[in-house]
Amino acid sequence: MSETLEFDSQPPKIGAVIRGEEPVTSLSFHEDGVHLFAASTKDNKLRLIDCDKGTSDSPAIKCEREGVNLVQATHHNYSVLIAGGSSQQQQENNTAAHYLSLYDNKILRSFRGHTGEITGLSMSPVDDRFLSSASDNSVRLWDLQQSGSIGKLDTPPNSSGENSNGPLHATFDSTGLVFGITASMPNNAGHLINLYDARKFSVGAFAELKIYQENIQDTIHKLLGQQQRDQNSNVTSKLSSELSKAEWTSMEFNQQGNLILVTGKKGLGLLLDGYDGHVKQIYVDPARGTKQSTNESSLVACFSKDDKYVISGSEDGSVCVWEPLEARLIQKIEGHVDRINAIECNPKSALIATACTNTALWIW
Repeated sequence: MSETLEFDSQPPKIGAVIRGEEPVTSLSFHEDGVHLFAASTKDNKLRLIDCDKGTSDSPAIKCEREGVNLVQATHHNYSVLIAGGSSQQQQENNTAAHYLSLYDNKILRSFRGHTGEITGLSMSPVDDRFLSSASDNSVRLWDLQQSGSIGKLDTPPNSSGENSNGPLHATFDSTGLVFGITASMPNNAGHLINLYDARKFSVGAFAELKIYQENIQDTIHKLLGQQQRDQNSNVTSKLSSELSKAEWTSMEFNQQGNLILVTGKKGLGLLLDGYDGHVKQIYVDPARGTKQSTNESSLVACFSKDDKYVISGSEDGSVCVWEPLEARLIQKIEGHVDRINAIECNPKSALIATACTNTALWIW
């Protein structure tokens, strides 16, 4: 298996398929690159996948009581954080995150404090702290070694307390020294990204990036027009306006920390400057507007481990590979029979995991 992703020279191939029974809702690689964790909400199952073997030898773990919509790898290769669930009992419990040992299928610790559903988890790459974001308009900072939160960050002061354009999202950068929190502005005026020093988060954000909806719309109209002009297609102001108001669903820093990848509903992805927040590029699911698309689904995307590519999953089951700053579609690779719900790049080797109901491991 190759150590580098080289889409320009040849496309990857599917090296293994791990079959499931219900759609996968979350993927997370362990830092060693060997273990991949796949969560499925509808059947409450969590799978441990060995990427070296391309198999899931152990039976899937059933999380009937807690439920599992989100999974986040920790620094221990057999212990993960989980949150979420779809049943009534689990919805009453989905305000907590749980530290689960896959070795003996035991909850090692539960983290309670949110009053709304947990919508995101982000593990520090350097220590045992992690972030949880929730629909109660707050982000909490935790340590795996203690149950109580070590910090609580409410909706940023200049944002909409009702979060009219989606929940908060929080994530660490690659150094673990900085984390960012997104929130929507009042009256759908745009979005904020507040940046915090992880060592001094209690003093507040050291930077606030304001991304106004009208600026997003203008940039989308300009950039999408340039992209589609080559395909003899016209971009309407209505489409630009619709995309600019899309709810944000995730945020990710690149390795250098100078770019931020935001994904949203309506098949939209945005590449933002990591220092001032201006929109540098956009990505739109190529399946948007086709019969396979609802035009409302969230784009799933991530940076490659070397920051050379943005890789996204499409509603038509294909994997799209983009040159980040030019948004040039380098490759569109067929593979899944249904929409891709989750995508992750292996942190150690040239391997990409994508998932619909089945999880595919792509190799060179």
